[in-house]
Amino acid sequence: MYYHPADTTLIYNTINKEQIENLWYETHYFQQISLAKEDKDRLKPLQERITLNRPAQAFLDGLLEEREHYLTQLSSTHELAVLKGTIKARLVHGMGA
Repeated sequence: MYYHPADTTLIYNTINKEQIENLWYETHYFQQISLAKEDKDRLKPLQERITLNRPAQAFLDGLLEEREHYLTQLSSTHELAVLKGTIKARLVHGMGA
């Protein structure tokens, strides 16, 4: 059972989930399965790995490519290092200055 407006739930249930371009909406909006605050299982667990849909992935790839382009132009006057890694624990974004 979804705890959202009937028209929103109907649209969500009938569309192709690949068409959802808002990652927060796709991840969290239909996570709640119970309204009882004392219920420990009132939220569905999030997926361990979240994959982006094609338009979102293409947009992100374009941003990363553009950033790399501008960083390489700085290499004549600055020392740069490109590091790649994966997150092995939880990440809280927006906490830095």
